[in-house]
Amino acid sequence: MESLTSLIDLLNGNPKELTDFLANHIASCDADRTALAAIRPSNRRWFANPEPGEERGYVLAIGRLTAESRMHLPADYEYRALRITGLVPVLSLEIDTASGTTRTNTQELDKIQWERLTEMEKQAAFQTLTGQFQAPVPRAKAVPFSTELLGELTPDEYGDVWEAKPLAVGYFDGLVLPVALQYVSSADRSAIDEALANFLRLDGRDKAMAATAVLANCQNFLGMIDLSSEAGHAMAALTNPDDIWTYVDCQSLSIVRDDGDGEPSLYVVLVCECEWEPEHGLQIIYRNGSQLCRVSEQDGSVID
Repeated sequence: MESLTSLIDLLNGNPKELTDFLANHIASCDADRTALAAIRPSNRRWFANPEPGEERGYVLAIGRLTAESRMHLPADYEYRALRITGLVPVLSLEIDTASGTTRTNTQELDKIQWERLTEMEKQAAFQTLTGQFQAPVPRAKAVPFSTELLGELTPDEYGDVWEAKPLAVGYFDGLVLPVALQYVSSADRSAIDEALANFLRLDGRDKAMAATAVLANCQNFLGMIDLSSEAGHAMAALTNPDDIWTYVDCQSLSIVRDDGDGEPSLYVVLVCECEWEPEHGLQIIYRNGSQLCRVSEQDGSVID
């Protein structure tokens, strides 16, 4: 199955190839050649040229110099022309079909999950396109608040991340760690203090209980790669879980609110560097500060 031509490559490549593409496809490029849009026949499921004899669909591809997006359009329309009509504040388009001209833009196109729609749903979605841009609603500026255990919390511009004073944690024998909070608000004051108090009661015994999971994380990762260092062979050969801490360096503590498993919870996250996975590191996570619930690479999530 042959992949569709990359619009990024055309924009960044030989100008004659771009000119030929525009002459032979339903496509449009801005005057400065920074944006290219095309409607092309495609496999109905994949972003690939249709095979002979199979039902064809259509793909709208929009390329900029460094990024490209693709979406499956309704298959039963007769597409005749495509024009880029603006680049600011978002890229705007006019699409000519046998039944008239549809105006749209990347903002409203991106709101539709085209790949999840049936053919009838795609047709209905296409008919709702208007080309009107909806200016984003400014987010309210976050207001600092305090908790008993952390004192004043300082927010970033939108209140997604809050900084608190560093804390000494018994879990790592009094190690002083920077503290940050994510996705919390003043309504979480009591829950923050409760989760933090739970965590601060943890000590070396709890750390030892987590060591088995940390060692498993290490050896599972090492089992997927070719060992080339002395440290890698040493870690792979460990049998005493407590010995794994030699290869772990805790950098900070985060308190994260997450409702993803259906029940709002606060998670205390130990953010660590580790020798076996220097790229993605290690996180040790306690739900509500007391229940060890995850040991993993730092993947942006606190739940599996």
